[in-house]
Amino acid sequence: MKVEVVEKSPVEKILEIEVESERYEKILQKVAKKAAGEISMPGFRKGKVPPALLIRKVGIDGLKHDLLDQLIPEVTIEAVKEKNLNPVNFNPYTHYHNINLELGKPVKFAVMVEVKPEFQLTGYMGLKLKAFKEDYNIDEMTEQQIINTREQAGEMSPIEEERGALRGDVMLVDFHSTNNGEDVPGGHAHDYYMTLEDKNFIPGFVDHLVGHKSGEHVKFTIKFPEDYFNKDMAGHDIDFEIDIKGIFKKELPELDDEFAKSTGKYQTLEEMKAGIRKRFQDRMDESRKNFLVQQIIPQMLEQMKDVQVPPTLVNYQLDRFKGNLEEQLKNMNTTLEEHLKQQNITLEQMMKKMRPEAVELAKTELMLEKIAQLENISVSQEDIDAEIRKRADELGQKFEIIKKYMERDNYLAYLRYTLKNHKVYDLLIANAIIEDTPEEEPAKDEIPEEDPEEESVDETSAEEPVAE
Repeated sequence: MKVEVVEKSPVEKILEIEVESERYEKILQKVAKKAAGEISMPGFRKGKVPPALLIRKVGIDGLKHDLLDQLIPEVTIEAVKEKNLNPVNFNPYTHYHNINLELGKPVKFAVMVEVKPEFQLTGYMGLKLKAFKEDYNIDEMTEQQIINTREQAGEMSPIEEERGALRGDVMLVDFHSTNNGEDVPGGHAHDYYMTLEDKNFIPGFVDHLVGHKSGEHVKFTIKFPEDYFNKDMAGHDIDFEIDIKGIFKKELPELDDEFAKSTGKYQTLEEMKAGIRKRFQDRMDESRKNFLVQQIIPQMLEQMKDVQVPPTLVNYQLDRFKGNLEEQLKNMNTTLEEHLKQQNITLEQMMKKMRPEAVELAKTELMLEKIAQLENISVSQEDIDAEIRKRADELGQKFEIIKKYMERDNYLAYLRYTLKNHKVYDLLIANAIIEDTPEEEPAKDEIPEEDPEEESVDETSAEEPVAE
């Protein structure tokens, strides 16, 4: 086999390949044997046609497509290794129609091979980063989480004494709201529970309900704050009509070991506090790392602004974007086609708009891979098993079950890739120069949130009296 490399671009190589007849004729025999087993010819039962007879009957061109489908990938892989190329993808460059096959003579064709670009990367040690502003009190957050969990576990009982509602009581109501006589979108509900605490509503709202009794019909008007999140209501006088259907008192469980056991995760209250605190600390650590990573990426990509990216890597990112969007739209009971129609754009226009971000992500992957090579960073089987064990503990499952699940879904390769990237970022952060005082606040989505598995989902804690 003879191979010549022609450079079309830094990431695209054309391999001009010549294969001796003896080699492709062996493949031809295999192709003919398979085809002979699937056809019938006069004088022969189905599957009994001699391959040599079939070749003479249909000619080599009749088997050309199947022959080249096997030959080209096989010899291309060898050619790539011979020329020490780092391939991303390859496809035939010469159209099958233009490839001449003649028994006893070599066959020539060209293959387009996409390769990873060669580039230099320096200065990744000692990057200057802004510190994550850690102004969150994890102990306070832990206590609040326990309060929320306790609130969620509370049981409501009707108030038997003859009295009006007090702050802290829970009302069962039907309510309706209007703005200048027009219904407020989402501003009505039936059998809605609301806890009469000022922190849950706009200023003054609870004042209109305190003192009223079950069975009463309450009407009032209240001005919404100018900075209210709903711009259609901000600064407006909103009229409410509320039918009070019941007044309840929430009985909260004692904060003891039995309460901790009732959550199904802990044996003691101290264990519960420690577990919740650890999760907040882990999220704080993750937020800190993400904040630093988001500063590392643009600094390193600045060195790669002129690096050309193989089209396959960019298209892979675009396919991910498209797949994620389709999944989100599916959860919203709509389709990509309906979304595009609503946005008044075509799929091609959407993909073109996404391309710059796809290129940046592809370059980020190349950058991480390059640093891993330069620093000899790898992921051992022990690393993978430790991560699987961690996830199994989080899910309350056995290590063997989670590992088998990951193996079945071919997830381990992705896990290895992810762990390697984490190691790269850990190295860069450990060697960075981190300023104590950041110039700007962390983004809101970088702040650790309460555990969704344990936070209160009580409808009585709505932040405003407008139902969704």
